[in-house]
Amino acid sequence: MIRRVVTLVLLVAVVLLAAVFASVNTGTIEVDFLFAKYALPQSLVIIGSVVVGTAVGLLCASFFVVRFMAERRRLRKALRNAETEISSLRSLPLQDAN
Repeated sequence: MIRRVVTLVLLVAVVLLAAVFASVNTGTIEVDFLFAKYALPQSLVIIGSVVVGTAVGLLCASFFVVRFMAERRRLRKALRNAETEISSLRSLPLQDAN
C-alpha cells in the first residue's frame, strides 16, 4: 500500500516538474534529421534527449548484467560439482599408509 502511494506521489511530482519545465522553455529548436527538418519545442527536445540517453544507458548496463548472471550461473554449477565431489570423497574408506 505504501509503495503504491510513494509511486503515485513520485509520478505526480515528475509530471508537475515536466509541466513547469515545458512552461519555462517555450522556445523552438530546429532539428535536422538529414531527410527532414523539424522545428520542435525546446522542452520536448531536452526531455527526448534525456529519455534516449537513459534508454541507451540501460541497454549498455543490461549487457553487463547478463554477463554477470551467466558467470554466476557457471560458478554455482562449479560449486555444486565441487560439493558433490567432496561428499563422495568423504564417503570413501580411509587407505592405510602401508
